[in-house]
Amino acid sequence: MQAFLQPNLYSPTLINDYLLSPFCRQNKRYYIYHNVKESKNSVTISFKPKTNNTQLVRGTANIDHETGRIISCEINGEYDLTKFNLFVEMGQGGFRCLYAKKAHLQSKLSYLGNSIKSDISACYDIEKLALDTIKSTLSQSNLMNMVRPYPLSEEDSLLFIENDTNSLNSNEFSNNNIKKRRNVAKYILWDIIGDNIIHRYKTHFGETDNGVIKIGPLFNPLYFGYNKSKGLVYKFSINVSYDFSEISNISLNAKTGYSFKQRRFFVNAPLTYTFNSHHKGFVNATFQTGNRITNSSVLDRIKEEPRNSKIDLDKYQLDYFNNTSLQLVSHYDLNEKIGLQTGFVYHKRKAVRIKDFTAVGHSGKFTTFAPLLQIQYRPKGYKGIIFTWDYEHGLKDIFGSEMNYDRWEFDASYIRPLPCMRYFSMKAGFGFYTTKGNKQYFLDYANFKNNNIPGGWYDEWTGEFELLNSNWYNASDYYVRWNSTYESPLLLLSWCPLIGQVVEKERIYASALIVRKLYPYVECGYGFTNRVFSMGIFLGASSHHFEGVGLKLGLELFDNW
Repeated sequence: MQAFLQPNLYSPTLINDYLLSPFCRQNKRYYIYHNVKESKNSVTISFKPKTNNTQLVRGTANIDHETGRIISCEINGEYDLTKFNLFVEMGQGGFRCLYAKKAHLQSKLSYLGNSIKSDISACYDIEKLALDTIKSTLSQSNLMNMVRPYPLSEEDSLLFIENDTNSLNSNEFSNNNIKKRRNVAKYILWDIIGDNIIHRYKTHFGETDNGVIKIGPLFNPLYFGYNKSKGLVYKFSINVSYDFSEISNISLNAKTGYSFKQRRFFVNAPLTYTFNSHHKGFVNATFQTGNRITNSSVLDRIKEEPRNSKIDLDKYQLDYFNNTSLQLVSHYDLNEKIGLQTGFVYHKRKAVRIKDFTAVGHSGKFTTFAPLLQIQYRPKGYKGIIFTWDYEHGLKDIFGSEMNYDRWEFDASYIRPLPCMRYFSMKAGFGFYTTKGNKQYFLDYANFKNNNIPGGWYDEWTGEFELLNSNWYNASDYYVRWNSTYESPLLLLSWCPLIGQVVEKERIYASALIVRKLYPYVECGYGFTNRVFSMGIFLGASSHHFEGVGLKLGLELFDNW
């Protein structure tokens, strides 16, 4: 609630990055204004949204007739399941007129029959009071009365009296040595087990609390997601971090997921040691497992062997593999324009049906080890377009590696902020393999891959193909792709009655892909999010046929709380 007591009236958004301000010129397209009352020195105007949406507010404002500055205003709205009424009195003179001098907030949170009300007042730019509280003989209530810029209301005074009375009764009760019997079943099943199953766990550690542990609930329906290829996906996360200094820390952000449709677990566990945050200097080790890939070239090579000419290979499953990888890299930005990253990646691919490979005289295991290099170029610094060049060279007969190859990738990504909380994002690039050996079956790209543990609205929110069959990610020795997204708080559904009231942001997706035997592949979609869930609908088509319609669903409730 602290952000509500310090609104940015003249900015495009009132509170942080949400609630479009009616006092910003760029947002006037969303509001209707009326002159309510005019006097010699000021004018009172009312404003209301053109459509009933959670990102818009209504209310009145008292405006200085000569300078146009806001003297005071009252704002009403509903955001994040909370209805609020905010009164703001602005400061006077110089830069003070840009900030609140006094703010009074009344809010009500309603969810599943529960209701929480709050009434908060804040005063700024008040004079300091020289008062020695150690030597003072005044009571706590009298001390508080001396520092308050405004006296308590009658209702607030009664609350303080009631609180003091309850505290006194509580102390008397504890001194009577009356022991209540503890409900053992409730304490074990709910207070201990149940509380940790459905609630997040967060704690600090270290002498100065520099370390933080965050563990997601073991069972939480809010961590489920859904899309066409993976079906229902359950997600679980563990975040551990420790700050050594202002510029150095170590963190582990492990994510696990289970696909009920594919019946397998996914693990993505990056461990990062940051030694210089000013230059983005870090060492990162990432372990991944559970990724299932396919490549028909393995089967084609086995069919070419003379010893297998009389075997019916169609009854064997020889094209599905589980991929486990470990990547260790070091990154450092020389300046705002150039960043370097180097390291290595190790892959171990094991056939899903080892017995089938044994039957045709193969182990069904394939290993690769490859050093890699990445160069980033940012012509306009961190806020502009980013060009990335990746190179990976497979080494044979090192750490059991059986393959030699060269992988090249070029990528360009850009996020363009637009007025009124709108964004345009773009990712485009291409990649290819060269110098491939005879046993180079698997093609793992850095910028064109399947996300096995999909996140929420802001996780990899552009650069993905939602309907593309996972087999295509490893089927071609080259790719060319384009992904773009346009986001706006009021686009299509936001203007619809009833439904538009709860829609916070909307997106339009457009993507295109060229790979061997599939070109062009085009995908477009529409998505929206609110406090409870996010949803997207996608259409895919290739030159061969219509690929179908897909749905992506993620639960977002309390995601940022």
